[in-house]
Amino acid sequence: MHKACGACPPRPRCLTALSIGNASQDIARVNGGTGIDTLQLAGAGLDFDLSQVRRSALEGIERINITGSGDNTLRLRLIDVLNFGDNNLWNAGNTNGVSGEALAAIEPRRQLRLEGNAGDTVDLTDFANWTRASNEMVDGSNFAVWNHNSALAQLLISPALAVI
Repeated sequence: MHKACGACPPRPRCLTALSIGNASQDIARVNGGTGIDTLQLAGAGLDFDLSQVRRSALEGIERINITGSGDNTLRLRLIDVLNFGDNNLWNAGNTNGVSGEALAAIEPRRQLRLEGNAGDTVDLTDFANWTRASNEMVDGSNFAVWNHNSALAQLLISPALAVI
């Protein structure tokens, strides 16, 4: 979202406006409001580090799509999933076309849905603390379900994304 109008896709300067270090009065804030909302990256070579986004700058975003026009990277930590995710968004009780066993009827975990295509990367800073539970069909698309080993956090990740 453009920091002034909110109408255009994110650009590096807009992502900078969301950052922790931005002390100017021209501060970006993205609020998706109710429903399932997607933060879509546009462009190539973008490195979106969610740990650098102020908690107050981003809320109401349940999906992050890093497809863009080339290879992009999303970096995130457990605390980012806990801060920016939401509970019980995708579960066996409310999700169209869900299959498999990783999603419960009521899902107590904080969830984020990450989408992208071949060449895009999700960098989990504490990768060793995440376990790939299964593949699930969610809303007609396949997702790898990753659960955190010690926290109630869950990522639904497009299988085309490299996870490191």
